[in-house]
Amino acid sequence: MASRTSSITGRTQLLLGGDSRNLTPQNAWHEGTNIRKALRLHPQATRAWFLAELGKLIKFVDATKTIQDDEELKETARALMEENPDFKLEEFALVFEGIKRNKFGPMYGRLKLGELLDCCRQWSGTRAERILERQHRPEHDPYQRHSGTREERKAILVTVEDLIDLGQIKPPE
Repeated sequence: MASRTSSITGRTQLLLGGDSRNLTPQNAWHEGTNIRKALRLHPQATRAWFLAELGKLIKFVDATKTIQDDEELKETARALMEENPDFKLEEFALVFEGIKRNKFGPMYGRLKLGELLDCCRQWSGTRAERILERQHRPEHDPYQRHSGTREERKAILVTVEDLIDLGQIKPPE
């Protein structure tokens, strides 16, 4: 069993143990364990954690149209894991936390599989922009910082005659 545990990252072991502190999108991606790998190595612990987190989310959101029974909960968990095989376990934790904090927009009293899948798709898009883009193009920085790197603007002096010639103003009558 020890050899199987070593294949799951320390971050994931903490998460399965109930510690989700200091979880960011970057460390979830770089230090997390893929959902399929976690299911292959520790199926019971992974499913138990996933169902518990999904249950907490449903209880927290308190939507009027939501998952009603254990069978629907299991089917929703299975579908989420199947539809998002590229997700890390930690990313699901971040998506659930984002839903609690309304980061994916209002749910309008609904929390069913469709809404959860939409949130996961939004997360995938954000991940692609923030994390994967930086991996493939390290020089690309979507958050341009201009402290000292911005060229000073040079003044262009334009006369009234220049503006008339350019057609920007009408000549005085």
